[in-house]
Amino acid sequence: MYPDVSVTNWVVMASSATHPVLSWTDWRHPPSPPLFFTHTNPIAYGIDTYFLAAWPSEHEVNRENVDRFYTHLLLRQVTMDALNRKRYRSNLDAVVWVARWVRDHPEERVPAMSRAAYRESLRHIWLRGIDAMQVFNAVRERYEAYAIQEVRDVQQVFDEMLAYREFLEAGEVMNFAVPDNREASVMWSGLRLGDRAIVRVTNLGGGPPHVNLCLIDDLCVDLAVPKHGRTFLLSPSPTEGVSVQAPRS
Repeated sequence: MYPDVSVTNWVVMASSATHPVLSWTDWRHPPSPPLFFTHTNPIAYGIDTYFLAAWPSEHEVNRENVDRFYTHLLLRQVTMDALNRKRYRSNLDAVVWVARWVRDHPEERVPAMSRAAYRESLRHIWLRGIDAMQVFNAVRERYEAYAIQEVRDVQQVFDEMLAYREFLEAGEVMNFAVPDNREASVMWSGLRLGDRAIVRVTNLGGGPPHVNLCLIDDLCVDLAVPKHGRTFLLSPSPTEGVSVQAPRS
């Protein structure tokens, strides 16, 4: 129907020499502006290839460490793609492939991230300048229920984030930092729209008790880091400087 249209499946991303997109084996994508596309297609997969290639041997394989490890992976391609789009190709949108559990090496015993940590990562991905998600939920023998879980988790988070639709459609990304895959830290993501912002703060096992964020210019606020993730709606206040609402936990 449209022979001149370039249609991609995946791995069309905005990479640069200063902010390279990393592969699942930590290979640096060369500078690659997607010249013939309207959307990039970064990947946020909790894939076993990354665990086998990059898991630090000295780390205990426990729930907190595994979730932190995969959270880093899910956010890093999306974030670097968003940063490069902002700097070099601001006309591009992004559609992200997402999946919690991808097995390229079924013969290996590899832990997966928890569904709770996956949903938390999805919330942050929505606050990093994307426009849509597509779900990779290939059916694996004996793990058929996982394919349903993939859809349910993405749908649940999408329903939550639609409460902030105006920010998703027109907001400006506030933070391009990617959480460490080894050390405990605090992760936050946000979208600014005019003099308001929607921000998600998540404790990844430790870090400072507060995060200082600036809404506009020198109008800043300290947000207490919750035990789990929490979304804050920030707006100017004539009496408090910044008004902080926490509509969702």
